[in-house]
Amino acid sequence: MNYNRKRRQFKHLSKTINRMMQTQKWESMDDGSKSKLTLRLNKLYRTLRFSNSEKSLRKVLASAAILIAGSSIAQTFAPGVTLPFGMASDTNEYMIPRTVDIDDDGDIDLFGSFAYGTNFFQNTGTANSAAFAAPAFNAFNLQAPGSQIMFCDFADLDGDGDLDIYGSSYYSYTAVNFYENTGSNTLPNFSIPTTNPHGIDTDSLQFFSPTIEDMDNDGDLDIMAGSYYGDITYFENTGTPTSPAFGTGTTNPFGINGVSGVAFTSPDLVDFDNDGDLDLFVGTYSSGNILYMENTGTASAPAFGTAQTNPFGLAAAVSGYAFLSLDDMDGDGDIDLFVGEYGAGTSPNLYYYENLETSVGVENPSALDVSVFPNPANDQLNINIGSTNGTTNIQLVDAVGKTILSSRFNETNNVLNISDLPTGIYIMTIENDLGSAVEKIIKK
Repeated sequence: MNYNRKRRQFKHLSKTINRMMQTQKWESMDDGSKSKLTLRLNKLYRTLRFSNSEKSLRKVLASAAILIAGSSIAQTFAPGVTLPFGMASDTNEYMIPRTVDIDDDGDIDLFGSFAYGTNFFQNTGTANSAAFAAPAFNAFNLQAPGSQIMFCDFADLDGDGDLDIYGSSYYSYTAVNFYENTGSNTLPNFSIPTTNPHGIDTDSLQFFSPTIEDMDNDGDLDIMAGSYYGDITYFENTGTPTSPAFGTGTTNPFGINGVSGVAFTSPDLVDFDNDGDLDLFVGTYSSGNILYMENTGTASAPAFGTAQTNPFGLAAAVSGYAFLSLDDMDGDGDIDLFVGEYGAGTSPNLYYYENLETSVGVENPSALDVSVFPNPANDQLNINIGSTNGTTNIQLVDAVGKTILSSRFNETNNVLNISDLPTGIYIMTIENDLGSAVEKIIKK
């Protein structure tokens, strides 16, 4: 997760919204445009609050902090679109998608059809408007051993700054192959694969469909793998970010449920709800169903909730095998979904489900019963805190995050003099031992 890039986006968006608020442009915008900007700001805020203090983020927000008062998010997928973004029809029997920015140009490319070779669909568009070129067969020298069906995922497993591959072949059952990238992050070149590297033990598996992420937040990459029998197996990396070491896997860890006996599970991990930990999606052979398990634990100690079948408006797109990959394909900050299928002797389809994430509303999450009036105001604000337990701190911040006024009160009914403040929009933060509140203040 690139926190530095997201923090830059957060600062830029906060400044943009603050300028609009100060010039009254915000009030003249239509509700749809406001909702879109508010949604984006909230998602960035929720992501960054796990690596930054609330105080530092609210300083960046300034007047825009009023929009972070707890907007809730509703996620739903649009109906599936076949062969999206100008994608050419495929002649292979399987479509097993894997999305990745393989050439480090800022947009998401697609690998697929790991049947008797690989097809690479380069994104020749942009991060916001994808366009897939005609497929290149066995690009970057990547080939499935013995020309067999291949399941894989991409990650920098040796810490050298480019993306390597862990994969397996359907007919090789327990063999896991490591393809080292001996090229670069912009021009990959994959070596002849090494079988069962880094001590990984797959004797209990029958095919190995991996997704590679840092499951325990310790700085190195772990593996979660689907299998023929439906279980998900976790291989913890007990090595380092540059020298991985895997051993015997753990079956269905972290409370994973609903997959045993399903057959041919295709997992992918992604922070779907933007809460800083990894959630789990699983494609299955069971009527093409998609399972979703929210991570109700933490980034360091995952705990997956009850499996939901085809949530967020999904419907089974395929009749059998469902192979999936998730990524933000349109650069709008939410996670979209690809589902590939087994063509059973015909050309397989790839289905794209756009995430239509929307803001449900903005609520003040205050634990305090606060009222501030009049608002807008000329000279003074009456602040009724409702309840107090000792000192209440009240702070006004302007549109650039500068503290303009700070006061302390010991009463529930208080008056704050703002007669000397310039006209504009301010954010008032009210805090005491019982909780906090945030209010937007307009000085006339």
